[in-house]
Amino acid sequence: MNAAAAIAFQPAFVPTFSLTEMVSHRSDLVRFAQRKPRDPLMAEEAVHVVFEAVLSGRAVFAGRAALRSWLIAVLEHKIVDFECPQPRPGQITEPHPLLTIVLDRIEALPPGLRDVMCLRVLEEQSTEDECRALGISEESLFVRIHRARERLLCRVAMGPSAGLHRPPIASA
Repeated sequence: MNAAAAIAFQPAFVPTFSLTEMVSHRSDLVRFAQRKPRDPLMAEEAVHVVFEAVLSGRAVFAGRAALRSWLIAVLEHKIVDFECPQPRPGQITEPHPLLTIVLDRIEALPPGLRDVMCLRVLEEQSTEDECRALGISEESLFVRIHRARERLLCRVAMGPSAGLHRPPIASA
């Protein structure tokens, strides 16, 4: 039997720690979880889900870190799952209201800045690809990105109608 076949036949979950060791970290995990969602019931539920994932083999301890550190890392991911639940298949999801606002604000930017933000944020293009698509240098690209972000942040700070145009410079 070759090495690849031997690996394929290994069980998915080979515990390298005892149940007692894992449960001994429960109080630390609950304390950590209570700092994140600030909800004691959600913290208890998150710790329970971590133990369930570990015992069912969905989370496998490889021994590359201390058991407590690994359990806390798994817990952090479970807390994120609780805070941002994934849609179930067949479930129709609406875009988050903040996403809609940000996209509207990007669309309201002047064309040069809007193009940079669309390529950078929405299409996740590399710097080289953005420069090539827009026919500008890297320096110009970074200036445009800075200006676009500045205007978007200004609009967030000042309200929905702010930041479309630069405020007039006061003369002395």
